[in-house]
Amino acid sequence: MRARTRIYHTMRRFLDNYDVLAIPVTGLAPGPVEEEYPRLVDGVPMGDYIEWLRFSFLAPTAMLPALSMPVGFTEAGMPVGVQLIGPPRGEARRLQVAAALEARHGLPTGPIDPRTPG
Repeated sequence: MRARTRIYHTMRRFLDNYDVLAIPVTGLAPGPVEEEYPRLVDGVPMGDYIEWLRFSFLAPTAMLPALSMPVGFTEAGMPVGVQLIGPPRGEARRLQVAAALEARHGLPTGPIDPRTPG
């Protein structure tokens, strides 16, 4: 808990100067639906489903609010997402940033059908 508290305060101080921190949801493009999780990431073996989701751990570890949203598609038509992490009680601003991204880039505002490329 002490380590998490240090991470929380480090992130809180960082977010004093920024509306949100935008980071990838995952470090890979989506793979085949039949594959439970990627076995290799950049040549490094992944031992389990959780190990390859390292990008997704920052917000819950820092105990900060976050949202994930689609921001585009790969050349193969698979969705790519971004995670917006905000300061404590920063939900309204984070939602404003997400709405601005959707509007600015003409992103989809509804569910994405994974069977129909973008």
